[in-house]
Amino acid sequence: MSEKLSQSNVEIVSQMRQAYVEQNQELFQSFFTDDVLYKPGAIANSKGPQALWQYLQELYSPVIIDKMNSRAIWEVEDAVIYDYDMQITYKSDNKTVGFPCVDIFQFRGDKISEWRVYPLHPSFIAIKL
Repeated sequence: MSEKLSQSNVEIVSQMRQAYVEQNQELFQSFFTDDVLYKPGAIANSKGPQALWQYLQELYSPVIIDKMNSRAIWEVEDAVIYDYDMQITYKSDNKTVGFPCVDIFQFRGDKISEWRVYPLHPSFIAIKL
């Protein structure tokens, strides 16, 4: 009888990101708890794997993700902190912009239960006049 080797949470995040890059919706959604909270910046959030998938599809539809260069990744207890630089190109005008970003993944067991994103980009800031 062989034991299943446990994966680190960093490996789980890496596999989840790869599933998204490959647009494998079923595999992507399998990395999350049924009540996962996705909160990008100061804008609205989504709850649940299906809502998260839909939100990401809408969020990234007007852009091309050119780069996501990792600066540091930490695994702390039941969380993964991913610090990176992102570069996107807007499809509408072909303008490229780069910005730093930090993602925090909270785990419950071997599934992601919360994903908070802190991008330093104006489209993720809720402005109240």
